[in-house]
Amino acid sequence: MKSSLVEILDGRPAIAYGAGEYFGRFCGRTAELFDYFLDDNLAGQNRNGIPIRPVASLASEQRQVCVFLFCRDIAPALLALDEHGFRWRENVFDARFFGDGSQIYDDYHILRSPEEVQAIPEVQLHQADGAQWTVRKILVRKRPGGSSAGVFLAEDALLKCEDLILSSDTRICCGRGALTILGGIASLPHDFTLNCSLASKVEIADGVVFSPRTMINTASHTAIRIGPRSTFGNNLDLYAYAPIEIGSDCMFSSHVFVASGAGHDLVVGAEPKPPKKVVVGDHVWIGWGAHLLAGATLGSGSMIASGSLVNREFPERSLVAGMPGKVIASEISWNRDFTAYKKLFYPGSQIVRDDH
Repeated sequence: MKSSLVEILDGRPAIAYGAGEYFGRFCGRTAELFDYFLDDNLAGQNRNGIPIRPVASLASEQRQVCVFLFCRDIAPALLALDEHGFRWRENVFDARFFGDGSQIYDDYHILRSPEEVQAIPEVQLHQADGAQWTVRKILVRKRPGGSSAGVFLAEDALLKCEDLILSSDTRICCGRGALTILGGIASLPHDFTLNCSLASKVEIADGVVFSPRTMINTASHTAIRIGPRSTFGNNLDLYAYAPIEIGSDCMFSSHVFVASGAGHDLVVGAEPKPPKKVVVGDHVWIGWGAHLLAGATLGSGSMIASGSLVNREFPERSLVAGMPGKVIASEISWNRDFTAYKKLFYPGSQIVRDDH
C-alpha cells in the first residue's frame, strides 16, 4: 500500500531532483511543495521562483531532506545521490508518487564490486578463468515480473566499464578473448542482449542510450563501435559479420535492422557475397523500420526515411528513401531539439533565468 506524502516526508523538507521538461510535463502543478530543485544542467536558474541548485550542493546540506526524482531514467540520479549518502526508499523516492504511482522498475540495488553482485539473486554472474571485469559501481534495477540479469565472461574476456546499470532480463555475454568497453554511465534496459563473440571488440561510448528489446551481436574476430550520445529506439537488431561503425549523436528510431553480412556463406552465380563494413557517420537519423545492410555507408548529417533499405554509399547530408534507397534530397539539416514542439504543446514549461 502506497504511503501518504506526509508519512514519507515525516517533517523533512522536500527536494525535487530534475527541473527540466519532464518535471514541467509531469508535476509542474506541485512546484510549491518543494523547497528547491536539484539539476546540474539548470543550476543557477529557477522554476516558478524556486531556486535550482547543482546536485553537489547536497554535500553541504545540513538538514535531513527527502529527494523526489523527476527523471525519465532515475538510475543515473540514484548513482549521483549515492555519492552524498542518499539511499533509495530511505530519503530518495521516484516522483511518480505524484502521478498514478506506476513504475517500470520497482527496486534498485547499488553494488560496488563483482563480488557483491554474486551475492544477490537479481544477477547471474559467471566468470571463467582469466576473465576480468573492471567496474566502479553497479546499479541493478528489478522489473516487476522480470527475470534476473546476467553477465557471462568466457576465458580471457575483458569487460571494462565505469558505472554499469543492469536491468531485469539484461544479458552481457563476452566470448573467449573478447573485449567489451562501456563508457561513462552505461544504462542497459530490460530485454537487452549484448553478445561479443570470440576475439571480438564492442566499444560503446559515453551517453549512448538504448531501449528495451535490443539485440547486439558480433561474429568472431570483428567489431562494433558506437560514438557518444547516440540513441536507439526499441526493437533494435545489430549484427556484425564485418565491422559496424556508428558515429556520435546519431538517432535510431524503433525496429531498425543493421547487418553487415548474411551470417552464412553466400554465392550468387559464381560470385561470392562476403560481409562488408557498415559505416554510419555523425549526426545521422535512421527512420522507423529501416534496414542497413552490408556495404551501407552514410555520410554525416544524413537522414534515412522510414522503411528504407540501404546497401551502398551515400554522401553527407542526404535524405535517402526507398527500397533500395536513393537520394531524394541533398544538403539537408535536422536536429532533435524539439523546440517548436515544446513551445506548441508545453508553453508553460520554459525555465527562466534568475537575475536576482
